[in-house]
Amino acid sequence: GGISHDVARDVVLGGNDEIYIAGYTWSTDFPTTTGAYQKNLSGADDAFISGFSPDGQNLVFSTFLGGTYSDEAFALAYSDGKIFVTGVAFSEDFPITDGAFQNENHLSGDVFVTSLSSNGQNLGFSTYVGGFGFDKPTGMAVGDNIFIGGFTNADDFPVTGNAYDNTFGGGYPMYDGFVFEMNTGGGMVYSSYFGGWGDDQVNGIALDPVNPAIYYLTGQTTSSDFPVTEDAYDGQLGDGSDSNEDAFVAKFNGNKLNYSTYLGGTSTDAASGVAVNSNHAIMVAGSTYSDDFPVTPDAFSSQRQGIYQDAFVAVLKPDGKAGTDNLKYSSYFGGSFEEEVAAVLYDGSGKLYISGYTSSQNFPTTPGAVNQEAIGNMDAFLTRFNFPGNSLDYSTYLGGSFDDVGYGIAKKQNGQVVMSGMTRSFNFPVTADAYDQTFNEGNFSDAFLSIIGIVPTGIREQKSNSPLHINQNQPNPFRLKTTISYRLDAPGEVVLKVYDCTGKVALQRVLPNQTTGKHQVSLNMAGCTPGLYFYSLKSGQWVETRKMVVR
Repeated sequence: GGISHDVARDVVLGGNDEIYIAGYTWSTDFPTTTGAYQKNLSGADDAFISGFSPDGQNLVFSTFLGGTYSDEAFALAYSDGKIFVTGVAFSEDFPITDGAFQNENHLSGDVFVTSLSSNGQNLGFSTYVGGFGFDKPTGMAVGDNIFIGGFTNADDFPVTGNAYDNTFGGGYPMYDGFVFEMNTGGGMVYSSYFGGWGDDQVNGIALDPVNPAIYYLTGQTTSSDFPVTEDAYDGQLGDGSDSNEDAFVAKFNGNKLNYSTYLGGTSTDAASGVAVNSNHAIMVAGSTYSDDFPVTPDAFSSQRQGIYQDAFVAVLKPDGKAGTDNLKYSSYFGGSFEEEVAAVLYDGSGKLYISGYTSSQNFPTTPGAVNQEAIGNMDAFLTRFNFPGNSLDYSTYLGGSFDDVGYGIAKKQNGQVVMSGMTRSFNFPVTADAYDQTFNEGNFSDAFLSIIGIVPTGIREQKSNSPLHINQNQPNPFRLKTTISYRLDAPGEVVLKVYDCTGKVALQRVLPNQTTGKHQVSLNMAGCTPGLYFYSLKSGQWVETRKMVVR
């Protein structure tokens, strides 16, 4: 970031795990690179797109994207060597390419959709999409085409002739959801409203991994006439009094609504993101104020813990019949104050991730977390569940002494998770090899990019029947040298690995032919950067992990 306000709202990975982030900045000195499409800040705030090496240490490219007013990026995608970014543009001179679907801004906040080359130097296409009202995209997914969801209060939002719903149902200043599909050259394929008479917002969109023509939407609604299908899990808004807000989940194939349901209790519920697996199970997460949010018997937490809102995680699998069989899993998740979910990710191998922020001092964390204790008023969090969500595999705070929010998440091929967000903390955790180790102080925020090594650090202690027993290293914390003691109930080889907080192996040692009984191994961490580390010992199939701190 620069000297002012910087926020990284989304992150995606390229084919070789190169990292791309997008967001918005007020900083005139926000870092840009030679050959960038736009070197200078043009307005009050501009969108930005930045590319990093897979390890996050090197800035490969960085560019502003905007005009003379306010322009902000909210979602990002990558496909076939192209970067796609969407956001809100207030600038009538936002960069638009020849032949754009819409080349005029209505000056009340239009969606923009832009494609860039993978080096950030050239625009493929760039267009506005919007009407005479405020239009905001909240999610994007790219397969054969580009799908974007969001919300609008414009009664002239551009819809296509085959739209599922071609009429604005809300009434200013309330919103309708929208979804549109463009080809990768920027041509409009399909566009529709989605909502009822109340306030409706699409907050997340995902493509079916088997059939990319099928897409899923989630969000929030106050409409008692929100379109739900006969086989809905819940066909009624809240308690039926028209005074509630529920989450919703919907499935479309083109312009046909295959499934739609409310999801919530009798207070305020909103879904933030959606993911889908190859068996068409729909995973959603969000936030709830409802004490009667529907939970299943195997819930991780069956009661709302917070004074304010808790996170929730739910899995639905429509079966053509109305009722509870559609809800395969649902649970509260959080501590005693407040949580909000920003992103949902399913990795295709049975792991479900959520990110966001928590203000709870007792947010659920696991052994091996980057930080098991809250530091600031508001910390980012990253949590991983074993599908469907009743088993907490990994959970951590991430932040410093002030406010930190996690937004986008992506998973690298080596299992590490990349998170983007914003921090107001001067002591936000950074590593010695960070591209930028300095917080730009002032009453503003910096964007952050973190790579978290979950695979080794999320291992739980093996206690029952394990022939391997390790003790906490002594001394701990330490500066150079420490000793790890362990006991074997059966002879064999022992492998010791030390990981830094990003999951990189800092030290490895093979200890062959270890006899039954007690052993010690000394470590010399000279040359290692001070900070949090994890050490694991493996004997056969058994692994144990502990944390240690190098001063």
